[in-house]
Amino acid sequence: MKFLETLDGLHAHYGTPKAASTRKEAPRITPEYRRLIEASPFCGFATLGLDGMDCSPRGDQPGQLVRILDEVTPAMPDWRGNDRIDTRRNIIRARLWEAHGSPDVPTAGQILAAMTAGDVGGARYDAEWPERARKSMW
Repeated sequence: MKFLETLDGLHAHYGTPKAASTRKEAPRITPEYRRLIEASPFCGFATLGLDGMDCSPRGDQPGQLVRILDEVTPAMPDWRGNDRIDTRRNIIRARLWEAHGSPDVPTAGQILAAMTAGDVGGARYDAEWPERARKSMW
């Protein structure tokens, strides 16, 4: 086993990220991301605070878990959990509010095509995805 101990070694091992990895970032919630987020039955809600990081699992029926209020504001219901209130404590301390059926779920190819003006993604990307995932993920 080879240990990667430097940034140069890390970059040499993995190479340059492809457009499908870098151009999907957005400063807002795109229409495709909105459909994907609102259709999801599960999410991890992660916050960072003085006591460390907290990641709380959240789940509900698709369309009930996260709602998008506008292109920068997701909202989710506040359910009672284990009463540790780690996530809520981190949000209050950070004042995060100041920063600022079967849904039609977009595919990865559709999201990438929308984010890159068609340069990356699309039907071909989706068709090639299973083989690419088989080689790189499992």
